Amino acid sequence: MQAAQQHHLRQSLLCITSGLLSALAFSTHSTDWLVWISFVPWLYVLFRHQETHPEAGRWALARRSGFYSWLFGASFYIGIIHWLKELHPLTWLPGVDNSTSLLIVYGGIFGISLFVSLWSLLYGLVLGALKPQGVLRVVYPAILWMFMESVQAMGQMSLPWARLAMSQYQNLWLLQIVPHTGQLVIGALILALNAALARFVLAFGPDPEPKPYWKYPGFRSGLSVLGTISVLLLYGYNRLNTHPVTEAEDPVEVTVVQGNIPQGQKWSTNEEYWKNIADIFGVYSKETQLALQQSPQDKLDLVIWPESALPIVLRHIGMYDQAFGQLAQRTNGYFISGAFDQEIRGESPIYNAAALYNPSGQLQSWYYKRQLVPFGEFFPYRNTLESIPAVGALVKKLNPMNSDTAAGSSPALFDTAFGKVGTQICFESVYPEVSRSSVKAGADLLVVITNDGWYRDAIALYQHLGHAVLRSLENQRYLARAGNTGISAFIDPYGRILKQSLPLEQTSLSQGISRAALQNQPLTLYTRWGDWPLIPGFCLILLGEGLRRRKSA
Repeated sequence: MQAAQQHHLRQSLLCITSGLLSALAFSTHSTDWLVWISFVPWLYVLFRHQETHPEAGRWALARRSGFYSWLFGASFYIGIIHWLKELHPLTWLPGVDNSTSLLIVYGGIFGISLFVSLWSLLYGLVLGALKPQGVLRVVYPAILWMFMESVQAMGQMSLPWARLAMSQYQNLWLLQIVPHTGQLVIGALILALNAALARFVLAFGPDPEPKPYWKYPGFRSGLSVLGTISVLLLYGYNRLNTHPVTEAEDPVEVTVVQGNIPQGQKWSTNEEYWKNIADIFGVYSKETQLALQQSPQDKLDLVIWPESALPIVLRHIGMYDQAFGQLAQRTNGYFISGAFDQEIRGESPIYNAAALYNPSGQLQSWYYKRQLVPFGEFFPYRNTLESIPAVGALVKKLNPMNSDTAAGSSPALFDTAFGKVGTQICFESVYPEVSRSSVKAGADLLVVITNDGWYRDAIALYQHLGHAVLRSLENQRYLARAGNTGISAFIDPYGRILKQSLPLEQTSLSQGISRAALQNQPLTLYTRWGDWPLIPGFCLILLGEGLRRRKSA
C-alpha cells in the first residue's frame, strides 16, 4: 500500500512539474520552445497508467486520468497567471487594506486557476475513457486539445488566455498557417509532438535490450509531426518573403498614444478626481500634439487613445466632449478614445466604450465592449454574493465604479474616409471570435485599446500583445494597439510587429499604412469558416472508435 502511495505521489509530482514547465514557455521571451516538450511528463503519466492497468475499465481509467490532468492544469494556470500578483496592493480601492488586498490577489490566482483547470480535468476524463492505443495516442490528445481550447472561450466566465499558439507569437514562420486554419491547429501540433515523445519514452525507458530508435512506438509518428511542422515552416518562410514590408504608398497616418497613467491617478478619491482627470487629459493632449508636429503630412488621419483614457461618462461631461472634438479638428483626422457611456444619467446601463470623433469634431459613433472581465467589470451572481455577510462587502470593494458594466451586442464598426474600423477593448482581444465578427462585418482595420496598467511591466503585457498578433494574422488585417502603460504597437497582416513601445513609458507611435492595403481585402478562410478543423478532428475520432470497435468485435 505504501509503495502504491509513493508511486501515486511521484506521478502527481510529474504532472505538476509538467504544468509549471509548460507555463514557463509563456513566461519569458527565450523559453517558448519549452512547450514542444513540456507536456511529455504529464502525457507519460497518463499513458503509463493505462499500460500498467490493462484490466481497468474505462471509468476507472477516466477518473485517474482526470485527476492527473487536473493537477497538470492547476499548476499550468497558476504559472500562467502568476502576474496577477502585480495587482497588489489594491489599497487605492475604498476600504481595502493591505491584508485584504493580499487575500483578494492571491485568492484570485488560486481560485481562477482551480476553476479554469476543470477543463483539463474534463480533457483527462475523456482521454482516459477513450483508452487510445497505438497511433491514436498521438491523434486523440491533439484533437481533444483543440476542442478544449475552443470551449474555453465560451460564456461569460471563460478565460482563453493560455492557448498554446500564443506562446509561439514570435515564431511567424509557423504561424502563417493561422489565416487558413485558425490558431487551434498550432496547439494540436504541439500536443501531437509531445504525445509522440511520451509514447517513445514509455517504450524506450524500461527496455532492457535497447533496439534502434526507429523501432519504438512514437518514433515514426513523431517524425511525421516534425515533417508537418517543417513543411509549415517552409511555407511560412516563403509567404513572408513573398510579402515583404514595404514603404506605404498614399499612407493613412495612424497614431497611438501611450499616456503611462498610474491606476491610482485614474481611479482616485472624489477630492482629487477632477484635478487628476485634467492632468491626464493634458498628458494625452501633449503627446498627440508632439505626434502632429512630427507628421510629414501635418495631419493625423487617425489618433487612438487607450481604454478608459479618461475614466468619465463622456457624453455627460460637456467640456471633455467638446475638447475631444477640438482635438479631432486640430489633427484634421478621426479620433478614437476609450471612455464610459450611459445614455440616460443614473438610469441606463453603463458601458466600457470607445468613442469616434470625425474630422469635423462631431461625436460620430460608439463601440461598446462585448466580452467583459468577470469580477472586474461585472460580478457573476452579484445579488447572491452580496447577500453573504463575509463576501458582500468584499464584492462591493472590488469594483471602483460600484456597479456592473453592461456588454455590447454588435461589432459597431467605425466608418471613416479610409475604411471601416473594428474595435476591441482590452480583454476581448483575447477572443478570436470578437475580431472575426468585426472583420466579417466589413472591418478593414483592427484597433485594440487596452489598459494593462494593473500589471506594471509583467510578462502579461507581452502575452496580451501576443494575442493581438494572432488576431491580425487570423483575419489578415493591419492592427493598431494603444495601451495606457504599454505595450502599444502596429502589426501588419502577416503578424509582423512594425513598431512597438516599451512598457511604462509615456510616448506615441505613428505608422503610415497604405490606403490601398486597407481596401478590398479578401476574407481569410478562418474569417469565413471559423475553427473548421474541429469538424475533421471530430470525424477522425468517430472513425478511430468505429474501426476499433469493428476490430474487437
